[in-house]
Formats: sequence, structure tokens, C-alpha cells
Amino acid sequence: MIDYEWYEIVSAAEPITQGDFIRDCPIVIPPSDISESDEGAVYDSCVEYYDVIIISQACDIENNKLKYIIVCPLWDLEAFVGKYTNFNNPGGKENLRKGLVFHYHMLNKSKSEDFAMDYKIVDFKKPFNVDIELIRDLAKKAPRLRLLPPYREQLSQMFARSFMRVGLPKDIPKFK
Repeated sequence: MIDYEWYEIVSAAEPITQGDFIRDCPIVIPPSDISESDEGAVYDSCVEYYDVIIISQACDIENNKLKYIIVCPLWDLEAFVGKYTNFNNPGGKENLRKGLVFHYHMLNKSKSEDFAMDYKIVDFKKPFNVDIELIRDLAKKAPRLRLLPPYREQLSQMFARSFMRVGLPKDIPKFK
């Protein structure tokens, strides 16, 4: 059986692509209670920093077709199950591992000496559009982890699946 690696480490000089991990990405989250007098104001408290993974397709990034790219936040598994306690049991974690939970995707551990990490959860509930030049600048700061095929394609499929469900007006009847 072939042992497929999940990740590679890429230098800061490498162009960004789908599946790249970007640390401390600033995301502007507007407050939900902006009054009329606050319109147009930007507050430091509106910026949150996330470790993210690039979701946008590699071909669109490489062909400079995008001004903004889609990224999703990454959670450490233990932080995730601490916040969402219904997953803080073997069955909940197993459902995440199997890909049975819409809007979340589990990534494997990295055992690399320079980039060791525990399991990560990709949060598809919070996709963000970020200026591609900002992501390129952040990527140039340090080497980074990159998710490899076929795991990168699985990530893309799971992201699409979290948005593409179709509710039918009349389903096929159950078998009895």
C-alpha cells in the first residue's frame, strides 16, 4: 500500500495555492450593532486573527483570476470539542473523522519537527473572502504547511458538499 503524505512544507518564496495554511490572518468582522453615527468607521475591535486554510481553487489562483480568495478558519481539535461539547466524545470525534458532519472537516496530525500539530478542524461555517495580495504577503513571512493531494481534493469536495445540499419537494418513498 502506498503511504500518501498529508502535508509538505513549502518555503515562503513558493506561490500560494489551495490547501496552504496561513497563520494569523486578519479578518474584519463588523459589529452587529452599528448605529447610524458609526457608519464608515473601522474599529480595531473588528479585526480578529485566525489560522486559516486556502479553499479557492489552485487554477484560479495561479491564473490570477481572483482579487479575493476564500479561506476557512482552522481549529485545534481539543479547542473545537471544548467549544462544541457534543463532539467531545469518541462518537462525535469519529463522526468528524468519517466526514459525517456538514460544515466541518478533520485534517490529520502533522508529525513534522518544524510544523508539528494535532488534528485540525476546518470550519466551513465561517468562510471568508480575503484580498489575495494580503494572503500573498502573509505567506511570504515564513515557510508554511501545504495540504497535499488527494487530501486537498477531499477538502474541496467537503467544502462544496457543505453548500450544495438539495432539498427535494417530494422524495422517493421509504422501502418497507
